[in-house]
Amino acid sequence: MRILTIDDSETTRSKIKMIFERHGHQVFEAKSGVHALDILRHDSAFDFIICDINMPDMDGTQFVKHQNEDETLCKIPTIILSSHLEERLAEKLRDFECVKGWLNKPITEKKVKALLFKFSEME
Repeated sequence: MRILTIDDSETTRSKIKMIFERHGHQVFEAKSGVHALDILRHDSAFDFIICDINMPDMDGTQFVKHQNEDETLCKIPTIILSSHLEERLAEKLRDFECVKGWLNKPITEKKVKALLFKFSEME
């Protein structure tokens, strides 16, 4: 699978990349929502996106809003990454068709395996 991970933390992006690549997947990294949209303008062939909520420039909520408004990008399933997701924000994010799930920080091998299992069932 081709995965785009969006997070302002280089450490988090590196950890996600390492774990997914260990399972044979190709991971691309974006340091912000703005950076991710630039990548997606040139290449939208991703199986899913992992997007952090708290980022400078364009946060995760703003990113999925833009993603959801684009007829090509809205088809890419997006997993929201957060260390703490408030119920009010989770409710708001559920309104975006592209948001398909949640992944809580810290990232672990077990959480990644569960996510991969979920996506293999969706295919």
